[in-house]
Amino acid sequence: MRAAIILASISVLAASASSCKKYDEGPMVSLWPRKERVANKWQFTSVSINSKDTTKIFNDHVVEYTDKGTAIYQIGNRKYFGNWQLNNGGTDLDVSYDSLGRMSFEIIMLKEKMLKYRDKNSNWEYKLEPI
Repeated sequence: MRAAIILASISVLAASASSCKKYDEGPMVSLWPRKERVANKWQFTSVSINSKDTTKIFNDHVVEYTDKGTAIYQIGNRKYFGNWQLNNGGTDLDVSYDSLGRMSFEIIMLKEKMLKYRDKNSNWEYKLEPI
C-alpha cells in the first residue's frame, strides 16, 4: 500500500512538472533564475532564416546582456547600446537599442551555457553560446 502511494505521488509530480516546462527545448527545471541565465556575453553559433543557414554572416557579431538589464550588440568594432528585459512570464526577451530600434524574441531554450531564440517579427532563429 505504501509503495502504491509513493508511486502515485511520483506520477502526479512528474505530470505537473511536464506542464510547467517554460521553453520548447529548455530544461524541465533550473536552479538558476532566468535573468541570471540570460546575463552573459554571447556569440552566435547558429543562425538561420526559413531553415537556411546564415551563420557565416554573424561571425563577428557578439551580444552581451548584463544582469543590470543593459544590452551591448557588437558587430566587428562597432557597438550598439540598449536595454533588455524578460516579458510574457519570461518566455520573451525584449531588447531596445538606441540606434537599432526594438527587437522581440521568443526564447526556445535557455540554459546557463546556451540561449536559443527566434525573432517574433520574422523567421530568423538564433543559437548563442557564451564566449
